[in-house]
Amino acid sequence: MPRTIGILGIAIVISVALNLFLAGEQLGRQFRGPPPPIGFDQRLQSFTQDLPDEDQPVAREILGRRHDDIVQKWRALRSATQRATSAIHSDPFEEDEATAAFAKANQRDQDFRKVIQDTLMELASKISPEGRQRLRSPIGGL
Repeated sequence: MPRTIGILGIAIVISVALNLFLAGEQLGRQFRGPPPPIGFDQRLQSFTQDLPDEDQPVAREILGRRHDDIVQKWRALRSATQRATSAIHSDPFEEDEATAAFAKANQRDQDFRKVIQDTLMELASKISPEGRQRLRSPIGGL
């Protein structure tokens, strides 16, 4: 009987300690807030992060060479999207202006997707078959 009480006492102490730890972790999240958003360059690098070591230099070279063009197209897309959003919220609302802004945003989206596609095609053509299996598609994720 005393042994059972001792085991139950230890179990209670462990349970309380675990509950306090978990509660502290939850409380800590309240004070820390959400993690900072991931930057565009980090997102761009993420679709090659799982490539085998032998494919990494090729991926770095291709992404490095195409980086400025990709970033330029991404910024143009963001700017056009912001203008389209502003046009839809404008007062007074100008349908022709909003339509033109959305057409421009759609074109910028196509331009951006094209540069990403071209980059992926070049990567896929120059890396190993294992690398192609590990290559992440950033479409929809950038």
